[in-house]
Amino acid sequence: MPSIDIKEFIALVAGFLIIVNHLNYIRTILAHRTKPHFFSWLIWTITQCTAATAVIVGGGGIAGFAIFMAATLVCSIALLSLKYGTKNIRKRDGLMFITALIAIFVWWQLDHPFLAIILISIVDIIGYILTLLKINHDHHSEPLTYWSFDLLTYVLLVTALAEYNFLTSAYLIAMCVMSVVTVGFLTYRRFLHF
Repeated sequence: MPSIDIKEFIALVAGFLIIVNHLNYIRTILAHRTKPHFFSWLIWTITQCTAATAVIVGGGGIAGFAIFMAATLVCSIALLSLKYGTKNIRKRDGLMFITALIAIFVWWQLDHPFLAIILISIVDIIGYILTLLKINHDHHSEPLTYWSFDLLTYVLLVTALAEYNFLTSAYLIAMCVMSVVTVGFLTYRRFLHF
């Protein structure tokens, strides 16, 4: 009887959590309890597809496929945010989105995977900043459970990597850090900021 590798098992658990967490997020959007920021989710669609490719090419194994699955669900949320998302898009949001697009264009022109991962991580962080600004304005527009499970899945994906190198782990570690920031800020705004 073939045994399953512990890293493969962790990646499968992360993949399952990604599906459940994103489907629950979509459910909260359709129930009008969550108002995603369109630019954030569009940025994350582009960066997660790119990161999944880099992790797969870099030898990250099944974790790269879990990230790609997440990118598909993130794309669905971006599309839903056109109808159900926040409507208070500000000038700074547009400027940050244009900055992200410029960074993506620069990344596409590079033939250097290390610089590409740095740029794609920065672009992804811009998406987080846009959502953090939205949370600051309306801290009930995002579910704390989604962001908490998002953090858990990134930690599991880092653990599940078949190889640890800059190409496979830099993006995932950056996303762990931003998930911690998002959970912390959302908790502060919702429960500790009077």
